Amino acid sequence: MADQFDRASDLEQMDRDRCIAAARVPDPALEATGFCLWCEEVVEPGRRWCDSDCMSDYTRSLKVRG
Repeated sequence: MADQFDRASDLEQMDRDRCIAAARVPDPALEATGFCLWCEEVVEPGRRWCDSDCMSDYTRSLKVRG
């Protein structure tokens, strides 16, 4: 029989899984423009960031604003 702590843990895990799944879905509003969306460096067609550092900085900035 599950007690309140088990239920709380289950709810926490479900919320964590939902957040992780949502974070893995790319934002369709972010179109590749030919320039890095963070530093505006020219990038290959179809890319949104020049490297993983810029992608991380961009993502981090969204969390700060959000």
